[in-house]
Amino acid sequence: MLTQYTPTIKWWLNLKWRIEMNNEHYDKYEALSQKIGIEALRAIIPVTKEKIRAALENGDEHLNSISLHLWDKAAGMIPKRNYCTTKEFYVSWESPFTSGVANGLSLAERVCILKHVAQYHY
Repeated sequence: MLTQYTPTIKWWLNLKWRIEMNNEHYDKYEALSQKIGIEALRAIIPVTKEKIRAALENGDEHLNSISLHLWDKAAGMIPKRNYCTTKEFYVSWESPFTSGVANGLSLAERVCILKHVAQYHY
């Protein structure tokens, strides 16, 4: 027999915090992607719409089933040479991320912007 679970106050507060953080995360990356340009960002998404849809339909809301290497490369992380190790990369500024809006964005933030566009605008 199943027993009914009664959420605690701590559980509700944690849920409220997660919802607020999701809204804050969405608002931040939506504003950045709008300023940089949705169409320019859509043009550099590293995989097809079908692959994005399949990942989302399978419950991968953060698109982690798509290789981080692909996201990094699309966001501007380029190997210095063909045989380099993971520490021998530089960040290319030749992309939609070259606008003044994107100055100072880390690679992680750039990947978040691309994933946001892939999830909500692709």
